[in-house]
Amino acid sequence: GNLGGQTPSGTYTSWLSNDDGIVDNSRTTYITRFQVDEAIAALATDGPDFVWLGLNSAHTPLATAPVGRHCEGTSPANNYETFQTMVSNIDYELGRLLDGISLQDTIVIIAGDNGTACDVGLPGDPLCPADTGKTEPLQRGILVPLWASFPGGIAGTSNRLVHLVDVPATIVTYLGLRPPAQWQDSVDFRQPDHITTRSWLYIAQFQPNGSGAYSEYDAV
Repeated sequence: GNLGGQTPSGTYTSWLSNDDGIVDNSRTTYITRFQVDEAIAALATDGPDFVWLGLNSAHTPLATAPVGRHCEGTSPANNYETFQTMVSNIDYELGRLLDGISLQDTIVIIAGDNGTACDVGLPGDPLCPADTGKTEPLQRGILVPLWASFPGGIAGTSNRLVHLVDVPATIVTYLGLRPPAQWQDSVDFRQPDHITTRSWLYIAQFQPNGSGAYSEYDAV
């Protein structure tokens, strides 16, 4: 794989990969397809398996996903429509991945890492003025998707406050183990909504992304 959200080359069909220190700078397969192929191959081995899959798309630079591997139009007219082809392609590729596993003995957790930038919102969207999306500690910047599937099922949706830090405790508790004391901020998000696990989340933003000095923006 490669590190970072944006591909090092700035494209999705000509990029550099690093596989245990072996660098290949001639990759031409659409990167989302390649990453899912790698995950499918990893899960094809005799288990138990653990696969962490971090997709580069959907991300800048915006580029129409391959025709036939998304359900949007082939000639997007703006950033929003281009972004939709990339999101639809993720749906297609994750479908390929899920088709190859059994949900009867596999935990699947899908999450986003941040909110969507406003420059890929609907044109003229009054709910997304400048500086309220990605990189901002406001609702559109920190409200991200989270889907989870456990053998035996967990039904419905939840309005509880959940953070990615909750994933370890949720998995460990499901397996019948006790989370270590050092994980006091990680809670099992499978509990019913009427069981209150937290009433607030602390969010902090630091700038710049790199070496300091830093300025900080907080939200609770």
